[in-house]
Amino acid sequence: TIVQDEVVIDASALFGGVDLQVPENWNVSVEGHGIFGGYEDKTMHAMPESARPRVVITGSAVFGGVVVKN
Repeated sequence: TIVQDEVVIDASALFGGVDLQVPENWNVSVEGHGIFGGYEDKTMHAMPESARPRVVITGSAVFGGVVVKN
């Protein structure tokens, strides 16, 4: 459970991987980037943009991967 309206999670991977699992009722915005790797958003986006809580995922994946899913 998140008590704030918005939180930022910095998820970075270097020669490895990060899997983040979030509840379906969270509004997720993935703003990370990949350099010889991948930053992938596999969440369902059925919620309106005004839904709370809003979770912003930032960071980078260098020779690795970050996957956000629910």
